[in-house]
Amino acid sequence: MNGNKDWWPTAKHEQLEMAKKWVQELEKSGDLWGIKPELIAEFASLTEQAKTAQEEATNGNTRTSVSITKRDTALDRLKKAARGMKKRHFYVPPLAESDIIALGLKLRDNAPTPSGIPSAQFTAETFLQGRHELGIQLVCVSGDLNDRANKSYRVYYKVLEDGESQPPNPEELTKSFSAKRKKNVIRFNYEDSRKFVCIAVQVENGDKKGPWGPMIQAAIP
Repeated sequence: MNGNKDWWPTAKHEQLEMAKKWVQELEKSGDLWGIKPELIAEFASLTEQAKTAQEEATNGNTRTSVSITKRDTALDRLKKAARGMKKRHFYVPPLAESDIIALGLKLRDNAPTPSGIPSAQFTAETFLQGRHELGIQLVCVSGDLNDRANKSYRVYYKVLEDGESQPPNPEELTKSFSAKRKKNVIRFNYEDSRKFVCIAVQVENGDKKGPWGPMIQAAIP
C-alpha cells in the first residue's frame, strides 16, 4: 500500500494488487471468518472484471475512451465491494491481527488520543442575521487554532438593560450555549431590540476550560 491516509490505494494497479491479495486470503480463510462463499465468489468476479478492464484500457490496440470508462466503472464497483467487505466482515467482529495484516490493512488504534487543557483564546465578531438575531463568527486571537483540546466553544452573553454598564468580567454574563461550529446565531426577544449585548467565548474540552477571550459588546438589531 502507499502512504495514502485512506486504506484503499490511489494507483489503479495497486488497487488491483490489493484486491487480488484479498481474493487469495478470502479463498484460503473466508470460511473460517464466517464469510459466505457466494460473497467471496462475487468479490473474486469483480476483481477479475476489473483486471480485464484494466488490461484493455492500457493496451495500445484496445485503449479507447470507452475502454477507459469501463475500467473506471469496474474499479469503482470493486472499491465499493471492498469497502463493504472490510466494514462488515474484517472489523466487526475483528479478525486476528495477523489476518488484518495479511489483507494489507492497518490495525485499528483504539487508544484515545490524549488532549489536554485548552489554551487558545477566542473572541466573537458579529454580523447582522435578521430581526432580533445576531450572527457571531468565532475568531482565534491567541494560541493554536488547531489544538486537539479545542473540542467545543462556550459562548456567554448578557443583554444590558438601559443605562446598565458592561460587566467587569465574563463570569457575570448570565446566559450561555455550547457550539461546535465557529459560525452561530443568537436569537433575542422582541423587547431586546436596540439594546446592547456583551459576549465572551471560552474553549472547552469536556470539563476542562480554556482562558476567557476578550469580551465584546454589540447592538441587537
